[in-house]
Amino acid sequence: RAKGILASLIAGTCYGLNFLPSTWIQQHVKGASQDGLDYVFNQFCGILAASMLYFLIYCAWKGNKPQVNPEIMLPGFVSGVMWAIAQSCWFVANDIRGQRNYLLLLIYFVLAAISCGCIVASRKSSCA
Repeated sequence: RAKGILASLIAGTCYGLNFLPSTWIQQHVKGASQDGLDYVFNQFCGILAASMLYFLIYCAWKGNKPQVNPEIMLPGFVSGVMWAIAQSCWFVANDIRGQRNYLLLLIYFVLAAISCGCIVASRKSSCA
């Protein structure tokens, strides 16, 4: 139970800080674009770079013999696409000029929750 609480605190902190760099740039850098979609490519490149780094560290730790379950590849990819759509909706909805589109925020949270559920469901079915 303590591990679950700690993991949720870490995940919540990471999710909370996810959009901080682009929001800070929009608010503090003169001439920075106020359109959130201008920051999506940078966000996705950072996510890809971090994921690749984590996987390379994992491969090195496992002595170049990583355990990869092929049954979770497609659900993982689909949940990643859903996450990307949700992230883009967040950038559109989180308008820095003060008006928020709550429908897009709702879509973001629903897609993010569903993508996490897909990952958990695919892992549980592969463990059974």
